Amino acid sequence: MVDMARSVCVDREGYVYVTGESQGKGTSLDYTTIKYNSEGMSLWTKRYDGPAKDVDSPVDIVVDKRRDVIVTGTSQGESFDFATVRYHYTGDLAWVARYDGPGKGLDKAAAMAMDENGNVYVTGQSLGDGTAFDFATVKYSPSGDTLWVRRFDGQKNGGADGANVIAVDKSGNVYVTGTSWGGPSYYDYLTVKYSPTGEELWARRFSGQIK
Repeated sequence: MVDMARSVCVDREGYVYVTGESQGKGTSLDYTTIKYNSEGMSLWTKRYDGPAKDVDSPVDIVVDKRRDVIVTGTSQGESFDFATVRYHYTGDLAWVARYDGPGKGLDKAAAMAMDENGNVYVTGQSLGDGTAFDFATVKYSPSGDTLWVRRFDGQKNGGADGANVIAVDKSGNVYVTGTSWGGPSYYDYLTVKYSPTGEELWARRFSGQIK
């Protein structure tokens, strides 16, 4: 039996939300999200089992101003996809949004952020079409519509790039950072800034002094 917590958040009223992966009955590992009150009483537990009925592993959880809960991670379909799930504060399922990159292979979500309007941003590593692994960042509306998808192929050299962290500022600009293959410099920091509409504003690399 495998039950592994992955992330936790707290809303303004003191309710606590925990997500992770848990062994299901005949479904392998599922997203499993629990809501507790401030006294530690469990109010609801919800599971998400992807279309393959196989491995589904969340990595991050956020809660919005309405106390709706959003969970993201990696879920097996025909291949492994980003899978983002929203629950109402009651625990009722609101929507599920999946992202399958152009390489039709491994798409591994790493982190999530939310802006002041309730839009949700998910980033991670995604197999490209002839580009190996790229940064992939998806913006969803509060209702789960995909507003834009942006991919970034580091040195355009076929090396692997993987986003690990995402942040959004008060103006809605998006910052994604992670690791990128730099060729002679091996792996570097890579940070990319996008506008609220998904326009790439800049990308910066950092390569340490030891080569």
